[in-house]
Amino acid sequence: MLHDPARPGGFWDQLAPSDREALRAMGHGLRVRPGTALLHQGEAAGGVRVLFAAGPPTAGTVLAKEIVGSSEGHESIIDLFGAGDLVGGLAPWGGPQRGTVVALDHLVVLRVDRRQFGRLLAAGPQIAGALMRTLAADQARAGRRHALRAAEHPQRLACHLLELAERFGTAGPDGCRVPGRLSQADLANWSGLSRETLVRWFRVWRADGVLSRRARPLTILDPAALRRAAGPWAADPPPAAPAVPAAALPAGIAAPDPEPLEPGGPPRRLPADKPSFTGRSLSLAKLDLLVGSGPRGVLVQGMAGVGKTTLAIHWAHRAADRFPDGVVFADLRGTTPSPLTPAGAMGRVLRALGVPGDRLPRTEDELAAQCRALLGGRRTLLVLDDAAESGQVAPLLAAVDAGLVVVTARRRMPDLVEGTGLRTLELGQMGAAEAVDLIAAVLGPRDPRVRAERRAAQRLADKCGRLPLALSLVAARLAEDPAASIAGTVRKLAGTEAYAPGMVVLRTGLGPTIEVAYRSLRPDQRAAFRLLGLAPGPDFSAASLAALTGRDAAGAADCLDGLRQAYLVQDAAPGRYRMHDLVRAFARERALAEDADSDRIAAQRRLLASCLAGALAAGDALGRRRRPRVATGPPAAPPMTRTEAVAWFEAERRTLVAAVHQAAGLGLHRTCLRLADALFDFQEFRRYSDDNVAVHLAGLRSARAREDWAAAAVMLHNLAVAHFELGRSVQAIGYAEDARRGFRSAEPHDAFGEAAALTTLAEIHGALGRYATAIEHARHALAIHRARGDAAGAARAHETLARAGVGRTDYDAAERDARRAMALRRATGDGPGLAATLLTLAQIQRRRGDVQQAVVYVLEALELRQEEGDRPGAAQALTELARMHATLGLRDLARRDADLALRTSRSLGARHGEARALATLGRLECDAARFAEAFTHCGRALRLHREIGDRHGEAEVLARTGMVHGRLGRFHEAREHLERALEIRRELGDRHGEAHDLEQLSIVLRGLERDAEAFVVGLEALDLFHGLGARGGVAGTLGSLARTYLGLGLHAEAEHAARQALRLRAEIGDRYGTGVGMDTVAAVLHGGGRPAEALTAAREALRVLGEVGDRHGAGVALARLAAIHLDLGDAPAALATGRRALDLAADLGDAREQAVSLHVMGRACQSLGRPAEAADHLRAEIGIRRDLADHRGRRQALERLAEACAALGDRDAAADCRRRVRAIDQWLASEEATPAV
Repeated sequence: MLHDPARPGGFWDQLAPSDREALRAMGHGLRVRPGTALLHQGEAAGGVRVLFAAGPPTAGTVLAKEIVGSSEGHESIIDLFGAGDLVGGLAPWGGPQRGTVVALDHLVVLRVDRRQFGRLLAAGPQIAGALMRTLAADQARAGRRHALRAAEHPQRLACHLLELAERFGTAGPDGCRVPGRLSQADLANWSGLSRETLVRWFRVWRADGVLSRRARPLTILDPAALRRAAGPWAADPPPAAPAVPAAALPAGIAAPDPEPLEPGGPPRRLPADKPSFTGRSLSLAKLDLLVGSGPRGVLVQGMAGVGKTTLAIHWAHRAADRFPDGVVFADLRGTTPSPLTPAGAMGRVLRALGVPGDRLPRTEDELAAQCRALLGGRRTLLVLDDAAESGQVAPLLAAVDAGLVVVTARRRMPDLVEGTGLRTLELGQMGAAEAVDLIAAVLGPRDPRVRAERRAAQRLADKCGRLPLALSLVAARLAEDPAASIAGTVRKLAGTEAYAPGMVVLRTGLGPTIEVAYRSLRPDQRAAFRLLGLAPGPDFSAASLAALTGRDAAGAADCLDGLRQAYLVQDAAPGRYRMHDLVRAFARERALAEDADSDRIAAQRRLLASCLAGALAAGDALGRRRRPRVATGPPAAPPMTRTEAVAWFEAERRTLVAAVHQAAGLGLHRTCLRLADALFDFQEFRRYSDDNVAVHLAGLRSARAREDWAAAAVMLHNLAVAHFELGRSVQAIGYAEDARRGFRSAEPHDAFGEAAALTTLAEIHGALGRYATAIEHARHALAIHRARGDAAGAARAHETLARAGVGRTDYDAAERDARRAMALRRATGDGPGLAATLLTLAQIQRRRGDVQQAVVYVLEALELRQEEGDRPGAAQALTELARMHATLGLRDLARRDADLALRTSRSLGARHGEARALATLGRLECDAARFAEAFTHCGRALRLHREIGDRHGEAEVLARTGMVHGRLGRFHEAREHLERALEIRRELGDRHGEAHDLEQLSIVLRGLERDAEAFVVGLEALDLFHGLGARGGVAGTLGSLARTYLGLGLHAEAEHAARQALRLRAEIGDRYGTGVGMDTVAAVLHGGGRPAEALTAAREALRVLGEVGDRHGAGVALARLAAIHLDLGDAPAALATGRRALDLAADLGDAREQAVSLHVMGRACQSLGRPAEAADHLRAEIGIRRDLADHRGRRQALERLAEACAALGDRDAAADCRRRVRAIDQWLASEEATPAV
C-alpha cells in the first residue's frame, strides 16, 4: 500500500530501512482523494503524516499543498509536498498546524499518532535527526521564499521553478519534467504572483525555448537559462574565499617581484586621506576599470574645486597594497605663479624614493636616466598632482613601465594623451545625494542639522554647484558655528541686497581657484569669458559667443577652445557649451567690474538680435497653421529647411525663453514680444505649454508698456491657447475673451484675429461639454472666414463644429463638417490640420461601430504627423490607436501602441501626452484584469495631471481608478474616487464628464446593493445627457438604468429602458453600442424569467458584437448565452458555450469572465451528473476569484463546490468548503458594518 521510492532528500528518504519498518508498524495507511484536507490551520495535529503516491491513479510528483488563510478570506500557498515528505512535524509537541494541508493528487497517507511518534523519536536518534533536518530545510526554504518577495517577477518565478525542478522534477529525454496536478493558479499563488503574470512569463520562456510548449507535464528544457533569469537569486552566494594578498590580485600591471628600494622598506609618502570623503563611487569604479586595463597612467582632469586631488589621494590609499614598491605623491604646483619645471618634478620624486639630495644628478637628461633606473621594472604608484603642462610629467611617465602614474590637472592635455597610452578620467560635479552626504560627513555623525533640514541641505548643495571644495568650505563654516542653521546659510549664499552678484563664489571659497584659471587666459579670451556670464539660458553655441563679442565664427571658436582647455567652459552637447553656475557668477562679477555699461548692453543687444533673427527664420521654415501674429519684417538669418528649423529650435529653446525675460528686463519691449511670438508655434508643436505661458506673460507686459494693443491681443490669444493645452480652461476662456475684444477694438479692425479667438473659444467650450456655446462661436467664426475667403480658417471652424457634433452625438452633422474640413485642408496643403481632422473622423466612426474604418483614419493621421516630425502629435495618435485596438479586443497591439506613445512622450518631456498614455495603459490593464498594474498606471497619471495642473485629466483618471476599484468589488473605494472626480467636474463646469461619472457611480451603488440610490443617480446622469443632447450618453445610461430596474424587481420598466436604449443606439448608427444594448436586453429578459426570448436576444447580441470586432463584449455575451442554455435545461449546450467563452476570455486575459464561464461550466457538469469535472471547474473559478478579491463570487463558488464534494462522498472537503464560506461571511459582515468613507 505504501509505494516507495520516496522523493530524494525528503524525510522518508533519510530513514534507514529499520526505521521505516518501525513507522509502518506504528502507523496505519489511508487512501486520500484530491482536494481532501489532511490537516487544518491553527489546530493541533493528532499525529504526523507521511505522504506517498497511490500507484497508478497518481498523476505526478507534487502530492499536496499547504495553504494559509487570512481573516479576509485570502489564501496563500506556503509549501508543496511530494512522496516521502512529512507533514505535521510539530505534532509530538502539541504545536498548532501552520497551515491547511490539502491533497492535490491521489495519495496514500501513513498516519502515526503523535504520542507514539514522540516515543519513537526518544528511542531513535536517527529518526530525530531526520526530523530536525527536515524541519530545518523547511525553515530555510520558507526564509528564502520570504526574501524572494524583494525580487522582480521573472526572478521570483524562475527561482520557484528551479526549486520545483530540484525537489519534484524527474529527468527526461527532453528536459526536467514536473508531472502533477498543480494548476497555474496554484503555481502563481505559491510564487507570490498573479496568474496573468505567470502566464505572460510562461509565454515568453516557451517562445525562447526555456520551457516546453506542452502545458503538461511542466517541462524545463533549459535550466541554465532559467538560472540566468533568476540572476543573483538563483542560489545562495558561495562562501567567501580566503583572503588573497593584495599583491597577488591582478591589477592590470604586470611586473616581476620587486626588490625594495632601501633597507627600510618601500616608501609610502601620501597625504592623509580625508575622513569626510564620501560618494564618488562611480568615479572610483571607473578609475579601477581604467587601471585594470593595464595603462601606463591615468589623467584625472576637471574644473577647479571638483575634487581631483582628493579623489586621487583616496584611491591611492585604497590601492596602495597593489604597489609593493612604494607610493609617492608630488605636488607640481601647476596653478601657482612658479610651477615646478620637469627637472624639479623628477627631483621631487627621486627624493621621495629615498635618493639623498646631494646625490641627485644636475641635468634633466641625467635625472630622467636615474628615474628610469629606479622606476623601471618596479610596481610603484606615482601621484602627480596639479600638472600645468605635459612637459612636467612626460619624463616620469616614460620612466614607469611596470607601475602606474596618476596625474591631476585643471587643463586638458591632448598632446600628453596622444601616443603615450595615457587614459583620461573626466571628473564632474557630484550627484545631488552625494553632495548632501558630503555636508553631513564634514559636520559629523552627531550633528543633527542635515537630518533635520534635508531640503535646505539639498538647496545648499545646489548653491555650491555640488563642487566638493565649495561644499567642504561651507560645511566647515557650519561646523564652526553649531547655532547656525543650514537654511540661514542658504539665504546668505542666495545673494540678498547685502551681497554683490559674485558673492556666492567668494563666500564658497572658489574665487581664488577660478581666478587662477581666468588669469591664465589671453586678453581676448578673458573678454569673451566675461561676456558669457551675461548670456541668457543654461548653454550656448559658438554663434552665440560670436554675437556677444562681435567677432566672426573663427575668432569665437578660437576663444571657446581656450576656455575649454582651462575648464571654464564645458561641453553640453554637440556644438553646445555651458558654464558651471559658480563660474558663471564669477564671470558676471568680472564683467561688472571690468567692462563698461555701454559695452555690456551692446553685447546683450547683439545676442538678442541674433536670437530673434534665428527664431524668425526657423519659424518661417516650421510652416505651422495660420494664426494672429505680431507684425515683423523679413528674417535677417539665412533660410532653413523644416528639419533644420526643428533641430535649431530644440537646441536653442531654453536660451530663447531666457532671452525673452532678459529683453524685458533690459526694457527692449519690442524685441521681447516679437521673440515670444516667434517661439509660440514651436512650443505649441512640442507642447512646451508652461514655457509658452511664461514668455507670453512677459510679452503681454511689454506690449502694454509700449501701448501696442494689437500685439497685446496676439499675446492674449496665445496665452489662451497655452492655458487650454495645460487644461486650465477657466483662465483660457478669460484670455480668449480679452483677445477677442482686443482684435475687435484694434485700428483697423482685425477680423482674422477675432475669428481665430472665436474658434479658440469654441474649442474650449466644446472640451467643457458646453456644445451649444461652442457651436455658436464656431458658426460666427465660420461666417467671418467665409466673408474673408479664408479657406484655412474655415477648415478650422468646420473642425471645431465636427467635434461639438461628436459631443452631442449628432454624428451625421459631425461627419459632414469633418469632411468639409478635410477637403479644405487637403486643398490648402495643411498637413497638421488634416491629421487633426482625420482623428475626429476616426472618433465618429468608432462611436458608430465602424472601428476598422476608424483605425484606417488614425493610421493616416499617424503617418502625417510622423512625416511632419510632430512627435507629440504622433504620440497622441498612437494613444487613440491603442484605445481603438482595445475596443477591437486586440490587447497586445493596444499595449504596444500605448507603450510607444508613453516612451515618446517621456523622451520629449511631454507630460500631457505621458499622462494620457498612462491613463490608457491603466484602462488596458483594467480590461485585462491586471488590477495592480492598472492602479500603478492610474496613480502615475494622476500624479502627473496634478503636477501640471490639468484638472480635466485628474478627474478622468480619478473616475478610471474608481472603475478599477469597482471591477475588484471594492465598491466603497470606487464610490469615493468617483465622488472626488464629480467634485472636479462640477467645479470646472464639465457637464459631459459629470454625466459620465454619475453613470459610473450608479453602477457602483448597484454593486453596494443600494438600488434606490443607484436609480436616483442614474436619473440625474440621464437628465444631464438629455440636456447636452448627447444621445450616446443617454443610451448608455438607459442601459445601466435597465439593470438597476432589474435589481429593484421592476422587470417591465427594465425591459422598456433596455429597448429604448437599443433603439437610440440604432438611430445614431452606433453598431458597437447596439451589440452592448442587445446584450443588456438579453440580461433583462433572462433576469425576468424569460429565457427563451433571452436566448434570441443573446444570439443577436453575439452576432452584432462579432461583426464590429468587439471581442471583449462577445466574451461577455457568450458567458450569458451559456447561462441561458443552462436555465433552459440544455446542459450540454451550456457546457459547450461556456468552453467557448472561457477560451475567448483566456485569450483576452479577462480573468473575471473566465471565472463567470467556469462557474457556468461547473453548474452544467453538476446537472449532467459529473461532479468530479464540476469540482475541477469550480476550484479553478475559486482560484481566479481569489486573485480578483471577489469575495461574493468566491462564496457562491465554494457553496457549489461543497455540493460537488458531497456528491463525490468527500465529506471532509465539503466541510472545509463550508468552513471557508463562514469565514467569508464573517468578513463581509464586518465590511458592511464599516461606515462608508
